[in-house]
Amino acid sequence: HVLEIGCGCGSSLLPVLKANPMVTVTACDVSPSAVSLFKEAVKLAGIDSSRISRAFEADLATGEGREALMASSADTCLLIFTLSAVMPEDMHRVLGAAFRALRPGGALLFRDYALYDMPQLRFPESQKISDRLYRRLDGTLRWERPSALHCGHQLNTAY
Repeated sequence: HVLEIGCGCGSSLLPVLKANPMVTVTACDVSPSAVSLFKEAVKLAGIDSSRISRAFEADLATGEGREALMASSADTCLLIFTLSAVMPEDMHRVLGAAFRALRPGGALLFRDYALYDMPQLRFPESQKISDRLYRRLDGTLRWERPSALHCGHQLNTAY
């Protein structure tokens, strides 16, 4: 069973579902429109809806949706371009929820932006909130991690 926190429109989960016909997934996102887009993408891809255990709105930084997440009992949890959208002081809550949703021995997989990557360099000064923190045009945040070491610290703090 695969859980994705911050599923967006499904660009990470759809390939997993297509490549692994026996896998089931749970998907959540802070945006209700993203959850709707994910459900529609599953339908358009011809994927059996029974393979979607649950798709729901959740803001794990505030605690909203944590109970539903705990019911997923995932083998793998994906956080793909999710942590950069979370305020640094709230990351431990999101990571803690991700770890608690995993079965013993489960894997947490994440990928995110890095300091000085091209998308960061393209942000205009008007979207800069503070050092390494930007607001996208849709209102979501993007925080640039200074290094992988910081991620390791957040993981140790969360679990």
